[in-house]
Amino acid sequence: MIYSLISFTADIVSESEKYKDTLTKDFLVGQVNSFARWILGLVFLVSVLMAIYGGYLYITAGLDEKNIEKAKKTLLYAVIGTIVALLSFAVVSFSGSFL
Repeated sequence: MIYSLISFTADIVSESEKYKDTLTKDFLVGQVNSFARWILGLVFLVSVLMAIYGGYLYITAGLDEKNIEKAKKTLLYAVIGTIVALLSFAVVSFSGSFL
């Protein structure tokens, strides 16, 4: 009985050696971090474009208070979007260090 248990354990270890490099913890954490960086880059691109658009609205607003408020809100939301993206990336990186 002990021999069969040792043999079974040896078989499991030899089978796990085949797939050792495919789904490791470091591989999965790396994939999640890579995806988070890609999304972060996309969010930064959108926030820069929104900041440019907000600046354009502000410049072309003239003395119209409604358009000035719209431009200020656009700039504010671009900054908030950037901050949220940075915080989400920090959470993913921080949680990946615990895995």
